[in-house]
Amino acid sequence: MRDIVRGHLGSEDAVGHLREYFGLDGGAAYTGARFEGLGGGGDRVGVADVVTAEDLVARVTGIGWVTTGKLLARKRPRLLPVYDNVVKCVLGRPRHFWLPLHTALRAEDRALHHTLLDLRKRAGVPETVSALRVCDVVLWMAHAKDHKAGRCAGHGTLSV
Repeated sequence: MRDIVRGHLGSEDAVGHLREYFGLDGGAAYTGARFEGLGGGGDRVGVADVVTAEDLVARVTGIGWVTTGKLLARKRPRLLPVYDNVVKCVLGRPRHFWLPLHTALRAEDRALHHTLLDLRKRAGVPETVSALRVCDVVLWMAHAKDHKAGRCAGHGTLSV
């Protein structure tokens, strides 16, 4: 998993994907670009430990594993990334996700974590967006169009 993540984060498209997603080049931002800031943020003091109306507006479409994960990521953006079917697919549908990601982020004196922070800075994304969110946005943007169009091999690589 670490090699797949690093491959996408190191691609020439990574900064462009972040800028496109957050609407930093003049285009419309994706809906999820407002995820961190809606209602002042899901992890702000006083609401970090409760589900609020803003949290439900941020992500409501049935409470399956993806929605539950998105709510948790909103509440703890520096602890959990958004993990959905697109990210799962681009990573090759791993049986385990959280512990391998944790290991990858801490390996080599936190090199991957520093890469994410550098990407955020180079893209001009606000510091309120966590390193984990940078990771999931880059992975999602790299694969969403192929995944949604059914041109997805699901083997941890992008279709070309």
